[in-house]
Amino acid sequence: MSLWHFFALIVAPVIALDNWAAEYHLVSRTQRPVFILRKKSQLKKLASLDPASIIIVGWDFMARNVDALMEFSWKVLILDEAHFAKNPRSKRTQAVYGRHCTNTGLASKAERKFLLSGTPASNNPGELWPALRALAPWAVPGANLDYDTFCGELYSYPRQLANGAVYYQGARNTSAIREGIAPFTLRRETADVLKELPPIRWSTYTLSCSQIPQEILALEKDEAFANMGQMLSDAQDSAFTDTPVLQGNLMEYRRLTEVAKAPGTAELVTEELEAEDKKVLIFVRYIATGDLLMQKLAAFAPLRISGGQSAAERTNAINLFQNDSKHRVMIASIQAAQTAITLHAASDVIFVSADWDPAVNDQAAKRAHRIGQTRPVFVRVMSLSGSIDLLIQNVLLRKTRQLANLIETTKHDDLKAVA
Repeated sequence: MSLWHFFALIVAPVIALDNWAAEYHLVSRTQRPVFILRKKSQLKKLASLDPASIIIVGWDFMARNVDALMEFSWKVLILDEAHFAKNPRSKRTQAVYGRHCTNTGLASKAERKFLLSGTPASNNPGELWPALRALAPWAVPGANLDYDTFCGELYSYPRQLANGAVYYQGARNTSAIREGIAPFTLRRETADVLKELPPIRWSTYTLSCSQIPQEILALEKDEAFANMGQMLSDAQDSAFTDTPVLQGNLMEYRRLTEVAKAPGTAELVTEELEAEDKKVLIFVRYIATGDLLMQKLAAFAPLRISGGQSAAERTNAINLFQNDSKHRVMIASIQAAQTAITLHAASDVIFVSADWDPAVNDQAAKRAHRIGQTRPVFVRVMSLSGSIDLLIQNVLLRKTRQLANLIETTKHDDLKAVA
């Protein structure tokens, strides 16, 4: 057995750092020292810490400072939300697994590795390739080959865009992957570990708009939207956004329609909170939407989680929402608050606009559907009546329902169900 400088390194989303420390102290019997590494200036302190310590860092901090972290070795490496390292070309992935994912990165400095994820491959099997090639190239046929061969020739389908770029879509030969990873995969279903957890229900809510903004109507007349209905109906996973001719207009359209839905969403929430003593969790994609909702829901002391906040600000907002009855609304960025945290003070969840990726929506909704929740969770996706947004949101909801059902109920018969 090799020696190590520290007992464990935990790499997690920034929003989860304090939660990891709190949960460790709550459940651990060993009570090792815990040190959260937030700033580069703190790296010099590592050499003086107790070797039994558990060090906790954020994903981006790890990627920026991987060389300094690799000066130490670790008994245990835990990658929370391990799918953050699914893109072989990203800095995060290369920091963990090394360039070309040949296990020359941070993972090579740890004796044991634990990869935690509820959605290890939400789009295609290629998202498993970095970890497989680095840590278990012998387990799955072709895992020791390059990424393009693994995806394009073995486990997915290549699609070429007009600009010549190639991406991979869909899945095939997944039985080989399931069988290969089975000996070292521990899968847990919500129904197994949260037996008393109430159900979660998904639906759409159509908001009427007395006058749809002209900018939205103008975009809907653009020829790029002519085949939108068929595209969305045929779309697999979240790939329909990859069509170059649509991407710019579609992103702007999504922003405009989300902002247009904010007043109606605020009216709905106001009416419900005035009639019932409860809390509501609202997910947004754009800053402008959050700003408008904060203003219109001011009577309910709304709190906010956004990408520009410090870790302390986010932790304070979470604690207030969970424990202070005065704060009845949480307005959260989907990207900033989709993982790791607990917001089960709310049993009502609203997406002003769903994310393109159904796995993101499923994870975000589960911030309320967690241990400690005693009420059924009611999730609604807002859609704008009389617009293409109604079609978009219905398709995204359908895909999210499909994925949620797959993760919760499937018994190893699909790659996405393996966690």
